[in-house]
Amino acid sequence: MKANDFGLSNRVTTLKEMEADGILNNQEEQFIVLIFGRQGTAEVHINLKKHRLEAGSVTTLLPDFHIDIDNETDFFCDFIYFTFDFMAEFPLILRPRGAEKISKKPCISLTEAEQINLNQFYTLLKQQYQRTHHPSRFEIVKSVLFIINAEVNMIYSEQVTNLTTTHTEQLTKQFFRLLHDYALTEHKPAFYADRMCLTVRYLSKVLKQETGKPLNRWVSDFSIHAAKKRLKSTSMTSAQIAEEMQFPNPSFFAKYFKKHTGMTPLQFKKQ
Repeated sequence: MKANDFGLSNRVTTLKEMEADGILNNQEEQFIVLIFGRQGTAEVHINLKKHRLEAGSVTTLLPDFHIDIDNETDFFCDFIYFTFDFMAEFPLILRPRGAEKISKKPCISLTEAEQINLNQFYTLLKQQYQRTHHPSRFEIVKSVLFIINAEVNMIYSEQVTNLTTTHTEQLTKQFFRLLHDYALTEHKPAFYADRMCLTVRYLSKVLKQETGKPLNRWVSDFSIHAAKKRLKSTSMTSAQIAEEMQFPNPSFFAKYFKKHTGMTPLQFKKQ
């Protein structure tokens, strides 16, 4: 088991702090993330679809998710993250059709009874995880985590969710898969429209309808996110990032970055 196969919050935190710590939008890890809203609200896009996180809610993010944080002025939460490998002894982490319901409606409000129940199990999980000298520490942690997942799965199973997928939703999902795979090196909207055998105008119209943001915004947002991550968390120079992301040259990359952020890569890194 890798050291980063599992983790949980030791205090209430924000989505941006989770992102900075590599829990959210970490393409190198296949995390399942449970977010328990404790205070305030946040407006986000999850896999391009708009959602509202709030106190008294649970949000489940499956592997290969992407969360775009639009606004979280006063949102605080607790979280748990883990990989399928961490829970390999418990094969039924996701119930049949559970993943479909979560993908359709990842964020749901909890009743008072559900909040109390999950909070009790979360407190127990935290207590057991902190027993670092217990010889069966991780076995106990996994058992409690399985109970939490079973409770969350039951809550999702009781949600009335329309699983029928429209044509525009299918196109949006197809675009997101392409964006997830190619955003690091493909920065032109036409690339994605061509791969989907659509015009840029039509694909942009579909995305605007389904997500509230047009094609060019999604492409630039993902590209800038990848660049920011490298500027913040690595020692790579702007020239090295420009080369990895296949921009024509460092100057072009700097202009692209400033156009979308209002600052140069060097200014962002110093900030």
